[in-house]
Amino acid sequence: MQVTVTDSANNQTTAQTRLIVVQITQVNAVIVNNVGTGTVAQASSIAISPGALLWPAALWAGTAPLVLIPGSVSNIALSAQTIPIASDPDLAGALAFQAYRAPDDAAALGRPSDTPGLTSITSGYETLSLNQTGSFQVVAFVDSNFSGVRDNNEVGISVPLILVAASTSSNLSGAFFNIAYAKVTDATGAWTESKVNTGTFDIATPTEAAIHLSAPVTFVGGGADGSRGVGQVFGGWVQALTSAPNVVGTYQNGHQDSWVLANNIPASQYFLPGGVAPNVVPAPVLDTGRAAPAPGSGANSSTLRHSQPTSVTPLTLGSQVLIEAVDSPSGGFLANHAYYTASALTQITFNLSFCAYLTVWSNNSGTISPTGNPADRTIAVLMDVPWAINAVYNVDAFGNGTESGVPTTAIGAITIHVPTVPVTATGVVMAPPTALNLLADNAQNAQK
Repeated sequence: MQVTVTDSANNQTTAQTRLIVVQITQVNAVIVNNVGTGTVAQASSIAISPGALLWPAALWAGTAPLVLIPGSVSNIALSAQTIPIASDPDLAGALAFQAYRAPDDAAALGRPSDTPGLTSITSGYETLSLNQTGSFQVVAFVDSNFSGVRDNNEVGISVPLILVAASTSSNLSGAFFNIAYAKVTDATGAWTESKVNTGTFDIATPTEAAIHLSAPVTFVGGGADGSRGVGQVFGGWVQALTSAPNVVGTYQNGHQDSWVLANNIPASQYFLPGGVAPNVVPAPVLDTGRAAPAPGSGANSSTLRHSQPTSVTPLTLGSQVLIEAVDSPSGGFLANHAYYTASALTQITFNLSFCAYLTVWSNNSGTISPTGNPADRTIAVLMDVPWAINAVYNVDAFGNGTESGVPTTAIGAITIHVPTVPVTATGVVMAPPTALNLLADNAQNAQK
């Protein structure tokens, strides 16, 4: 295009120039999964028209907003799809991003200038830090005057964003003495097995379990009361078996049967002398009884089977959710050795060590189970609760058991993470194989 300019002295200057029309069609927000691999993206094509930035209720409806928990990941990537493409040299400096806090956010959430940090990577690409709490619009716009600040005549695309803070300050968990020896008999009354039971699995009667995991989690999102986005965040207890099980049945004549974690378990569930040796899987390993959804698929898939939110209390700002779980691992040994059948059981050692982790995540579909929506594979940890069971029972010739020492179920030193940390910063195990799928009896160390 040829342009002629006439100045105030009536002097004319003619030059060649180019007029470039730029359109932003979509903005993608990309979140890195910390459960499994890969990323998940949320696309927005909410157009920003000329004029002051508008705040319609539709921004926060359904799956329109991207809901994330600060601490689950430090930042996310933003990319603008444009015509012409953002890497075109003619667009250098013409694309910009700016974050705005919702005007109805409570003052306690932050000032209007307290917005998530943006860092430019290259034309049309930025990273956004999850360093605030509340509701925001992150706007990609055509910066026609290269000021870096959106003017009312500049258009673009908005990404609605809600950052929901998750925290806990107290642990209500308890360990309970429900350990008991049980002699198992057949229909004729003959002794067939001895077991160690540690409690039940009823969340309604948690003191009857070995461990009751419980903590109040405060969720604070956006809006006047901090409730915006709170319906799209969740929590649960994920547990790991932290060391190889020291669960041993001692038999007459120096024979033994011990629990082992292995990935080549025979159909009989027993590794016997002369058979294949166990391919031992080292701890820690995920400990869950959930089968569906498949453990390791995000959201609540790796939590303990009885983990659940049990109450919700509205607060002045946000809500408090009580998240609970129970666990009562049990097991035992045959009355007579699986291979040396003439040798009777004389003692059971039952020592297991665990760590339970209070985890939180978001899912903008509002579903606690995994759906693949952002960001149910990006999980944070609020608390670590180590605990252990230790018991020894001597067994007489009739299968009756008596305590050797005092059996215990005890909680160790608890860690509360302030601020919230991603699962990758802790010892939590989120993926299979699970302890239940690996557990077998190793009778190959039968002869001392």
